[in-house]
Amino acid sequence: METETTAIARAHARAALYYYLSALFVYPDATTWRMLQEFSAEDWQRVFSILHWSAIGCERLQERLHAITQEQFLAEHLAIFGHTAAGELRPYEAGYGTNHVFQETHCLADVAGFYRAFGLEPCEAKRERPDHIAVELEFMHALALKEAYALAHDWGEKADICREAQTGFLRDHLGRWAPSFLKSLAERTRGGTFEMIADATAACIKAHCHGAGIEAGENDLEPVAMSEPEGSNFPCMAGNMAGPAEIAGINLREEAE
Repeated sequence: METETTAIARAHARAALYYYLSALFVYPDATTWRMLQEFSAEDWQRVFSILHWSAIGCERLQERLHAITQEQFLAEHLAIFGHTAAGELRPYEAGYGTNHVFQETHCLADVAGFYRAFGLEPCEAKRERPDHIAVELEFMHALALKEAYALAHDWGEKADICREAQTGFLRDHLGRWAPSFLKSLAERTRGGTFEMIADATAACIKAHCHGAGIEAGENDLEPVAMSEPEGSNFPCMAGNMAGPAEIAGINLREEAE
């Protein structure tokens, strides 16, 4: 039987992990780059130890991020995501498995509905489509953080709602399409930093799906042509907050002991 302390620690660890993963896919400004540098290979190990997930390949990614400069990482980011809206590699959920504009619109509306249900609304500071990989990853961070907060305040029902929402969002959205996008990303960036990012992110999503008792989506969804629905922008907040351990309100070193 999982104790409350253990449940809180795991929720915090998921929050920290998803925050970090989200930041890997946004424009690497100085704040984001500094946060990525502060997260260490040892932090990966501690988070995965708390979650009982496999960390294969994640420490290698962190070593790579510590071996390159911000300018090198920015160049890789721009080469891949500079013109993705019209390109073949698209970091948007609606670009996978939606063969009609109505399906795409429904996908965007459903994703945005998840966000609104948990008090997340668009802002003017930083905008992105709601189905962008970074936004969906950050939403998982927010849900895990809300779960930890509810558990810490003995709000069992609210914690259950947040945990069930994570499972539902993985099953219907992030865990359904992200494996296909991440496979394509890895194939197109062989030997580069983003191959490691794709592999690490896919491993984390699949581990969470397994732990939640659901099947991760197949990695064979073909990208389709996309429109740009009016009013589809949503804030992408990664890089504007504190580092993973700080935002989750924990000391990863203490939690792992």
